[in-house]
Amino acid sequence: MAGLREIGNRVAVKFGISQQKSFEIAEDIFRQIEELAVVEPVRTNVGTFKIVRCVARPGRNPKTGAPCMIPARAILRFKARKK
Repeated sequence: MAGLREIGNRVAVKFGISQQKSFEIAEDIFRQIEELAVVEPVRTNVGTFKIVRCVARPGRNPKTGAPCMIPARAILRFKARKK
């Protein structure tokens, strides 16, 4: 599975630009997708991006075992298109 850095490296090689600039471009693309997905799911030719809201839940500190609350958060999820 390719990460953001790998995508940036491939963009740099393909278009002959610096790795720093290509990483900024790749990061900006995902930031734009995330902003659009807040309103409604973003459908592309490879799949769908959508924001999933996770509620706060109890958890444990793995080091000490002390109970703690895991805060609520919004996560950008991707579901690949069926062939």
